[in-house]
Amino acid sequence: MPPARARPLPAAPEDAYLRLGGLGSLDRRQLAALRALAAWRERQARERDLPRNFVLKEAAMVTMARRQPQELADLAGVPELPPKQVERYGETLLRLIREARQLPPEEMPAPRPRGARDERGRELVDRLVEAVRLRAEAIGVTPTLLASRRDLKQLLACPADRLPPPALAGWRWEQIGADLEPLLAEARTKGIMP
Repeated sequence: MPPARARPLPAAPEDAYLRLGGLGSLDRRQLAALRALAAWRERQARERDLPRNFVLKEAAMVTMARRQPQELADLAGVPELPPKQVERYGETLLRLIREARQLPPEEMPAPRPRGARDERGRELVDRLVEAVRLRAEAIGVTPTLLASRRDLKQLLACPADRLPPPALAGWRWEQIGADLEPLLAEARTKGIMP
C-alpha cells in the first residue's frame, strides 16, 4: 500500500466542475458554462502553479454560469468577481460562456439530481460510506484514507465509462472498487447517477 500522503492523479480539467457545489440548481446550458469556466480555471492554476481560487473563485464561476453574462458590464455585476479579474480575464470568460451556450444539447452535461433524487443520492452516499468503512476496518486503515464523503459524491457524478474518478484511482479503487461497483450499478438502474 502506498504511503498515506500519496497524491491523487490530477483530474481532467473538463471534470473540474464536478468538484464544485451548487450543481443541482443549474440546467444543462448553465452546467456547460460552469464546465468550461472550471476547466479554464484548472488549466490556469496548473500553468501558473496557483491555488484555483486565486485564479477565479468558485462562487464567481457558479454565478456566471447561472446568469450567462454577455458583456463586460454584466461581469461587473458579479459580486465575487473583482474588477481586476474582469479587466484581466473578462473577454476570455465571456468567450467561454458564449461557446458553452452554443453547444448542441447532447454535448452539454446532464442535469444534476434534485428533489427526491437528491434524497436517494444522499442515501446512496450513506451506503457507500458504510461500504468504505467496512473495507477500511478489514484492512486496518482510516476510512477517509480510502475515500472521503466528497470523493464518494464525485464518484456518483462520474459517468460509468469514466470510473473511477481520479481521486479514487489506483490503490484506493483496488481496495474498494469491488465493494462499491454493485451499489453503483444499482444506482444506475434506478436513475440516481449517470
